[in-house]
Amino acid sequence: MKSNSYLVPLLAISASVALSLSSAHAQSGIPVYVPDFDTFPQYSTLSGQVETDPINQQWQTNDFSQSDYVGPIDGYRDFTSWGILGGLAVTTPKPYEVTASLFRNFYNPDAYNSNFSVDFAITAPTVGHPARDSFAWTFRTYMENTQTVSSPGSAIAGIAFKPTNVDTSKLDIYSVDYTGAETLTAFSIGYAAIYTLNATVLGLGTTPHLLVTVDPDGPQPIQTVIDTNLSALTPIGIGEVAAEWTLSDLTGGAPYVKYGSNSLFFQNYAVTVPEPGTWVLFGIGAGVVAMIRRRKTSKA
Repeated sequence: MKSNSYLVPLLAISASVALSLSSAHAQSGIPVYVPDFDTFPQYSTLSGQVETDPINQQWQTNDFSQSDYVGPIDGYRDFTSWGILGGLAVTTPKPYEVTASLFRNFYNPDAYNSNFSVDFAITAPTVGHPARDSFAWTFRTYMENTQTVSSPGSAIAGIAFKPTNVDTSKLDIYSVDYTGAETLTAFSIGYAAIYTLNATVLGLGTTPHLLVTVDPDGPQPIQTVIDTNLSALTPIGIGEVAAEWTLSDLTGGAPYVKYGSNSLFFQNYAVTVPEPGTWVLFGIGAGVVAMIRRRKTSKA
């Protein structure tokens, strides 16, 4: 009976080559975008940043009551510029749940695999009101936009940060599917701290999967906070990644008409779409193993 010990190295080589290509996808993959906020004038509007560019190459928002801008922010590495999602106003009657988003379309829409990374921080609320603000980063489908109208795409998957009643200084981390259903993870983040988030969606159209890691700014190790298969019904084709802010108040009474008091800051926002061959190598390795096993079975 022959040993199968060579199968593990074979798969390891396939995975190693694929991961090597994946790590270099910013250079060799399909170009998407990596905004450099330092090139924008301080305190200029983030939504519709470059008016001469097509709408699908601009930052867009679905709520124009926001004060989205780029500029240095005290206490947040103020020698660089930050993007901000903030200033959400609610004028609808209670109970309500309103979500504002800030997003950019991909240059290459409808990707089956995509990697997203960002440095971000969420400031603690300073106004005492019953609404509980939550934030999220969400992969969404591509929407064809015109020069004057921008429409957000449908949700594919995401990671949400919601206040917890257990420790009001922290935000619990949730995995979110395309229906908006949330699954609580065992992880949380603190207000005002800077985190590096890396999220990958892959296998849309086959076996979709979401992998998310969070790296606190400091000596703590990178933590895998989400590693889960997505529903087979998940929409196919990633076209944008959105920063989202949800303000909710399920009590009765008059509408809350002031602006939300906390914000999502972010910088080093990058989205890349690896070349198809990067992911195909995983399949090649598995295919070779299957052929060898089939051959051994036929000889038996």
